[in-house]
Amino acid sequence: MSSTVQQLVAAAIPLAYVRTKDVYASFGQKVTQRAVHAGWITPRQRRKGFTIFAVEDVQQVQRRLLAGEFPPLLPCEERARQEAKLPESQRRALVEARRKERLAARAAAKAARKEETRHAA
Repeated sequence: MSSTVQQLVAAAIPLAYVRTKDVYASFGQKVTQRAVHAGWITPRQRRKGFTIFAVEDVQQVQRRLLAGEFPPLLPCEERARQEAKLPESQRRALVEARRKERLAARAAAKAARKEETRHAA
């Protein structure tokens, strides 16, 4: 746990929630993101720029990490790992195909918004 959390716990102040920045300081941003995605820890409240976690959940993640468990990779990390095994030519073709898919999706969304605007007027 971060020093702020440890100080509050040591002072016997009942602490129910921990801010994201303290969790990041304890485990690191990537491990925290992986733990959230794996369901090890659940944000109790999410607002723009403000997320809190229950202290019990944070302590449970800490126990799991100390026991040698590690949260699984995020889907984007797993995909990158698989792509790294591909030959360069296949990797480039895959990246180009994804780029074209994103551009087509954006164009379709833009056309849909334009159509909605036309019907609304």
